Parts: sequence; C-alpha cells; structure tokens
Amino acid sequence: MNRPKPGGVPYGHLIKTCKDPGTVALTFDDGPFQYTSGLLDILKSNGGIRATFFVNGKNAGDLNNQAMKDTVRRMMADGHQIGSHTFSHKPLSPLSQKDKISEIIKLEDILHKIIGKKPTYMRPPGFECNNACMKLMGKMGYHVIGENLDTQDWKNMSNMQASKDIVSKAVDGADSKKNNFIVLAHDIHEATVAQLAKHMIDKFKEKGYRCKRPS
Repeated sequence: MNRPKPGGVPYGHLIKTCKDPGTVALTFDDGPFQYTSGLLDILKSNGGIRATFFVNGKNAGDLNNQAMKDTVRRMMADGHQIGSHTFSHKPLSPLSQKDKISEIIKLEDILHKIIGKKPTYMRPPGFECNNACMKLMGKMGYHVIGENLDTQDWKNMSNMQASKDIVSKAVDGADSKKNNFIVLAHDIHEATVAQLAKHMIDKFKEKGYRCKRPS
C-alpha cells in the first residue's frame, strides 16, 4: 500500500487512450493459456511487436502449471508488458476491501516468484472498478488501463470475421496523425490467435500506426 509512484502515467485513474497519436497498444486479457505461446510466435515473427498481457493467476490457465509459468517467462524475455487482471478474474467492485487486496496480492506474489517483478498496470475484470476501487488502485501503485477499441473476440469465436471488421472499420475511419488505440482482445481463444492477431497487425501497419505499450 502507498507504494512509490514514479513516472508521469496517472495512478488510480482509468486510461482509455495512448498518449501519442499514431500509436496502438495491443492488449490481451485472461491468459496465459494454451494458445498464448502461438500468439507470442506471431508477435515475434512480425517485427518483434510488443504487447501487454493482463494475466490471471487461475482462470482459463493456472500459473501453478509449469507450462503457464514458462509462457509468462517468455512474455518477459520477449519484451512484453505483464499486467494484472487479478488472481481469479472476480469483479473487484462487489468485493470487500480485504478481498480486493487479496485478489491483487495473490497474483503479485505468484508473478514475483516467476519473473522477479510485480505488475504496475491493472485491468479490472469486466472493467468493474468503482470510486473506492480506483482509490485502492492508486494506493497500491497501479495504472488502470481501459480500451477504446474492443474487438469483441470473446463472442465471435465462430465468426471471427466480425471482429476483423470491427478493427478494420475503426482503423479505416481514423487518421493515424490524430488518433490512437488501446485494443482489447483475449489470448485464451484459439480463433483470436489463429485469425485475428495477424489481421490486426497488418491493418495497423497498413495505416501507419506504431505498436507500443499503453500509456
């Protein structure tokens, strides 16, 4: 609590856009899972793009599993940013203060054991974080990250073209000299990795956007 807060990125406030025009932050929630390593391959083979992964301790995957630990270590080795999505993906706002803290600290402790670091970026599950929750995030030294381009991949598993169209429509209608994106997708879905990821990369490159971490 009341941790040091270096840098100029706000703490305890919802950040929904990147700081600079022409930038895009690719963010992936709910992992790691069995498809995450394939996504890491795609990001690496397309110019070493660095994304942000908002991970859970136990959700689709389990960070007690050695393969999932190795995936998180690879995220770090490949230069990606690892953020918190809480331990078990429970919405934070309905929880007591004690349970909120427990959800956050449990994941911090696991990640510290795996990669020797604790996250400073947070995406609350379901974006449920009321004023009291935001105040807690500030005290705990977290930048809270939202989105301004939701791919809705989670509900388009059988029709990923719909998510591709969401991305294309948003990017085609935005001047890269004036606009930026924080993109929300999920690395726990096979179709996201196999179909959507490369489409997003190609589309943003085509329109002159640069990939970076959210800020």
